[in-house]
Amino acid sequence: MKPHKASHIIACRNGSKTSREDFLAVEEPLLISLQGPEQTEPTPLLSIMRTPGDDENLVRGFLFAEGIIDKQGQITTIEHFDDLGERDENHLVVSLNEQHVPVSERRFTANSSCGVCGRLLIEDIEKLSNRPMNPNGPYLSESVVLQITNRAKTEQPLFELTGASHAASLYSANGELIAVCEDIGRHNALDKLIGMTLTNEPQLLAEAILLVSGRASYELAQKAVRAGIPVMLAVGAPSSLAVRIAQRFDMTLIGFLKSSRYNIYHGQWRMQTEDLPNVT
Repeated sequence: MKPHKASHIIACRNGSKTSREDFLAVEEPLLISLQGPEQTEPTPLLSIMRTPGDDENLVRGFLFAEGIIDKQGQITTIEHFDDLGERDENHLVVSLNEQHVPVSERRFTANSSCGVCGRLLIEDIEKLSNRPMNPNGPYLSESVVLQITNRAKTEQPLFELTGASHAASLYSANGELIAVCEDIGRHNALDKLIGMTLTNEPQLLAEAILLVSGRASYELAQKAVRAGIPVMLAVGAPSSLAVRIAQRFDMTLIGFLKSSRYNIYHGQWRMQTEDLPNVT
């Protein structure tokens, strides 16, 4: 299933109307089911709206971020199936070789309006087996931060085609693009990125810079901390809870990225000394 589809539109510009073809980001539901070693039938976990095309990495990243698995080796297979055993692009069955937390005992954060206590959420993160945060870097310069900011959209092909997707990108400390994932949902984009990196090159996470489109919410900061990513850049502003998470786990958090400016909310020690102002 492709991540985009063609659509007929009438483009209105400066009083003129033109009939032409445009492209839309595809949004489809994905049912995720889990099957443990003692189960004869998979158990539905949840349905999410996503952009298809990278479902396996999306599921790998989501299960890790939520603490359902602690390592990728706990997953035996990930396959598209429906209830009759036929291939279904919108249903993934994940087979696990170790016991996982029963679905009935899991508590997922639905969205930013759920009104749950911030302290409880941070305690939940502490209980997870997080990857260790790098205490020795990486160190980045202002020129790298601005370089990443100014070229980010050119590295997001689905957004360039449709204008309707979010992105999560991973960079090295010198600004080299490692990987980028896109989705109609910003949390999905980050889950895809984490799932891909944990599967292929997990050692890169401890030295990487994460860039997310839009604002830095609790959910995105939580996923970054869980993966042990030491630096998070956001095009928009962070929420108060995202800042608290950055402070608690000493993750460098930078937001309000523009072509020539940005705000450091925590972790300025990872910025190279010559780039830091005297702060009083």
